[in-house]
Amino acid sequence: MRLHTILAATMYVVAAAAPVAPAAGAVNTTLTHAQELYAQASYEQALALLDHLDPKTSDTLAEGQAIRRYRALCLLALGRPDDAERAVEDLVRADPAAAVDDDLPPRLQELVQRVRGRVAREIARQGYERGRDLYAREQFAAAAAEFTRVIALLDDRGLGLIEEPPFADIRLLADGFVRLSNAAAAQPAAAPPLVQEPPVRAPDAAFVLPVPIVQDIPPFPRSAGAGFMARHEGDLEIDVGADGRVLDARIVSSIHPVYDLILTAAAKTWKYQPARRYGEPVPYTRRVHVVVQVK
Repeated sequence: MRLHTILAATMYVVAAAAPVAPAAGAVNTTLTHAQELYAQASYEQALALLDHLDPKTSDTLAEGQAIRRYRALCLLALGRPDDAERAVEDLVRADPAAAVDDDLPPRLQELVQRVRGRVAREIARQGYERGRDLYAREQFAAAAAEFTRVIALLDDRGLGLIEEPPFADIRLLADGFVRLSNAAAAQPAAAPPLVQEPPVRAPDAAFVLPVPIVQDIPPFPRSAGAGFMARHEGDLEIDVGADGRVLDARIVSSIHPVYDLILTAAAKTWKYQPARRYGEPVPYTRRVHVVVQVK
């Protein structure tokens, strides 16, 4: 009976001494303690302390990144590579533009480099799609900022993404959208005089052709202008739905391989008053003739 009482008392003391989440002001002290435990090869104890720190609520990015970095180090030391990779992914997503720290142990450097390359690809694609969505919603300043972040990531030589054709295309598309977004933000009512549309005869007297509401033509990226003639033109065909949105866009006669991608991407953000037959909105396939002047 007495032994049972002693054991119960011991369990109570252990439970009462279990670590709790530190107050905001104690985060730095807890992190320092965890770093000291790691230096002493007390990886389990260090990880237990770090697990009570939320890097997302840290006062600074540097503090949050230190928590993530030491979690990854402890997990690697404990032979938990999958958990360490997840910790590194969290590290990279928090600051994808940060280069690999040369002061890290070689094993962690290698892991960060590998994970950063994979995550950066996802972030670049997602950022480009977010930028396009923002542009479609006419949030031009936010779209330009998003595309600029994508460009900075793709221009990072340590990642080497720009050497891969899909990301080289995204880089040129993002550059075109930055210029288009900035122009639209500065002069939202202005439309660049680059569209020439020949008269189109309506199918019948009861039919009304679609009318452009938003039909901004992207500028030609200077980076793709080498060896390109000063003036060129081509045709784009778009499917305008009954709601006035562009459902699809395709090049009929090419202007330039790179610019064709930018133009078709931009066309999918255009808006029209839909075509009408006897007053009812109907889908319509429209051809747009585009002239590019490279300065």
